Amino acid sequence: PRPKTATGPKVASRLMPIRHSTPPDSCFATSTPVHPDRPFLEAEWSWRNGEIDKYNDAARTLMESEGVPINDLGEVVWKNYGAFLSGDQLHLSTAGQLACAHAVADRIRPALA
Repeated sequence: PRPKTATGPKVASRLMPIRHSTPPDSCFATSTPVHPDRPFLEAEWSWRNGEIDKYNDAARTLMESEGVPINDLGEVVWKNYGAFLSGDQLHLSTAGQLACAHAVADRIRPALA
């Protein structure tokens, strides 16, 4: 069976050890969505956007409470999911990879200056 999506306290228990072992100028990147037309298959590694949103919301709340900036890659992909998700409707297409890479570069560029 596939693992359940972590929310609330489970997100905290998974992310806080990571948070406290990362540099103070790090940021959190949200998970990216799947195509809304992608069939959900219980027997496969599969997620629904509602589950992804719950995880991202719980992680966002936690990170904001810790003062951690958020790089919303989920929003980047959602704005153009037709182009940014590949034919399997799960993984990023080349255009999606580039869009996320630009979002990451934009976030870290000031730290490199």
